[in-house]
Parts: sequence; structure tokens; C-alpha cells
Amino acid sequence: MALVRPHGKDRTLKVLLVHDEEKEEQLKRAEGLKKVPINSR
Repeated sequence: MALVRPHGKDRTLKVLLVHDEEKEEQLKRAEGLKKVPINSR
């Protein structure tokens, strides 16, 4: 299976993994976001 080239204005791959130090900060930030209920239907 081949990778799909990124599209959009950046056209670059983005690193989505964070290191342990930044992980705690991102988790705290995520707690403040609005929760959206999702179901399978």
C-alpha cells in the first residue's frame, strides 16, 4: 500500500506525536475543549 501525498496549501507531512513533557500540557489543554457526543448512527 502506498502513502498518499499530503494535499492542501502546506503539502508537508506533520509530526503528530509529542514528547512526554509536551504530552501533559496537551492533555490539560484537551480537557478544556468542548466534548461532542458521537454515535455510530
